[in-house]
Amino acid sequence: MRARVIAVLALALFGAATPWIPLIGDWEERTTDARFQLRGPLPEGKRVVVVAVDDATEGAWRGIPKAMWSGELAKVVTKLDEAGASLIALDFVVAADPDQYLSSKGIDETPNSDLDRAIVESQGRTLLGTSRQGDVAPPLDDPTRLVSVNRSTAESGVVRLVPRFDPSFPTPLIGIAAALAGEVGGRADPIEINYSGRPPTIVSVRDLLDGRFDPALLRGAHVIVGETYAGSADLHQTPFADQVSGVVIHSEAARTLLDGNELRIMPPWVVSILTAIVTLLFGFAATKLWVGRFYLLAVAFILVWATACYLAFVRIHAVWPLVSVSLMVLALVPGTVYAVRALEEHRKRLKARAQWGQMIGESSLLRLEANREAGLGAWGDFDCCLLSLDIADFTSLSKQYGKARAELVSDLNKLFPVVVDVIERSGGEVLNFMGDGLAAKWEIEGSDAVPNRAKVLAAAMEVLRAVDGLDATRAFGAARWDVRIGLASGEATLALVGSESRKQMTLYGDAVNLAARLEAAGKDEAIRSRLVVSDDYASAIRDVGASFDTVGFQPKGWDRPLKVWRLLEPARVTSAGAPVADPVRTM
Repeated sequence: MRARVIAVLALALFGAATPWIPLIGDWEERTTDARFQLRGPLPEGKRVVVVAVDDATEGAWRGIPKAMWSGELAKVVTKLDEAGASLIALDFVVAADPDQYLSSKGIDETPNSDLDRAIVESQGRTLLGTSRQGDVAPPLDDPTRLVSVNRSTAESGVVRLVPRFDPSFPTPLIGIAAALAGEVGGRADPIEINYSGRPPTIVSVRDLLDGRFDPALLRGAHVIVGETYAGSADLHQTPFADQVSGVVIHSEAARTLLDGNELRIMPPWVVSILTAIVTLLFGFAATKLWVGRFYLLAVAFILVWATACYLAFVRIHAVWPLVSVSLMVLALVPGTVYAVRALEEHRKRLKARAQWGQMIGESSLLRLEANREAGLGAWGDFDCCLLSLDIADFTSLSKQYGKARAELVSDLNKLFPVVVDVIERSGGEVLNFMGDGLAAKWEIEGSDAVPNRAKVLAAAMEVLRAVDGLDATRAFGAARWDVRIGLASGEATLALVGSESRKQMTLYGDAVNLAARLEAAGKDEAIRSRLVVSDDYASAIRDVGASFDTVGFQPKGWDRPLKVWRLLEPARVTSAGAPVADPVRTM
């Protein structure tokens, strides 16, 4: 039991560490992605519009060097300002300064200055992107209107979050999504994007500049401008698609904040405590329950927990751990605890074999040990079939050996292994040897005792045939040996009795006494049979293929005669001079 407790505590410690194991963290994120798919689209909330440099726009601008796109962006900002956009964010980094170059060529165009002028005229409602310190060309590098356009704190894989404040800058810079949503500070943790599952509202830049758009769509909207054309390098994987433009991801992050449904990821320390507690509960359950019942309980719990995780995700946008809890409850806990239990049982069996194996049946000892561990004492009641066997006329037979006691013991050890082998092969257990006899039991399995009694009666007949085989081959030399058997069934009490210095396994009960009385009755003149069985074996007798008849017999200690069955055989004589039955004669 101590090993089980240690195993459970070790599992709890491992469970507490699961939030910091990268592989398990990755699996947890995959289950979160699956919850998006199961949940489906969210209801439409605050309006975030993507004004996209799409394939049509990129085709129209193909003759304009990308370093001079700032002039076109200036027109976009002016159009959006005129349409009444609430806030405008440019998901672009203007790193080049074409104004001086164009001036040196005598070209009267100032793209960057035009964009700067449009931003100023929007009266603080336009934000410009930057990805690292000092990468924005003047005069657009006013820090009061710069926001980080970095996509994610993750280097690769599914984008699940974006920086609220980007720590890669000397002074953490607010992210474009947080700025678009109007956040001004206070929190440094990333934005956990609650993807809507709906296509974003997109207006083509080309349509915007050509006037082919509905002004009502942009009036009062939060607008983010960025690239969506096929050749863009700004494409990322999300829970819903493999190739999603960064501007769309930022729009999802901004909408998440505006709608107030940011995902609530359970903190790692809470996951750690939760997983450890669940592991302890199911770990100690596994130390008590059989594996089938444990898995019924474990599967039921995981189904309930998975449902709770899904409902929490849908209703309160909370992400609760599923993989770590499932891994511990369904795999690691049962795998470890039942392995430890099996090892304990194996060690117990080895100990039982070493200490008692040659004197007491292993199943009986383990039953008593289990009872004692449960506080029931070293005893137990059960229904069983009982066999009592004795060597016929052993007193006279032993006189034949005279002082050759070693030879007598040697012949006993020829007979008993054969008898024990038949009993154990039929599922029985020899409880003890008593002089020239033994007692054995078969525990009754199931509610129908008839098949059990038939098995025991067949074993008794096989014992008789085995003894006859030994005698026929003169295994005992000139001496001729035979046995008598009594069979009964009923409730018996198995107990380990004695003192602290010496104990013995024994059986108590009317069925035990009756089996011994029936064996002894076999030598009575009125019965005279090698095998005498109680009346509850009547149904089994029909199937053994031997002749039996009934006689009345009143055992000592019984207040009335009992109907018993005896095996019918012609008499023969042993070398000791006592008449016994011939080998079993079938009908």
